[in-house]
Amino acid sequence: MTETDPAPVGSNGDGADDPVAGRPEPVEVLGRLPTDAGIRRQLAATARSRGMTASVADEIDEI
Repeated sequence: MTETDPAPVGSNGDGADDPVAGRPEPVEVLGRLPTDAGIRRQLAATARSRGMTASVADEIDEI
């Protein structure tokens, strides 16, 4: 692979297996949450927008 060749994203290189493809940026997700949303809900939304499970919010909350 050279610098001009893009790295394959999915198993076929077509991006179909990319769990993050098409997901909004965390800022966009947080901007859609009601203003009274708690930090746990915001963390869960951010985790989902990054292709992670919402349980990541629980892990971050424990820190």
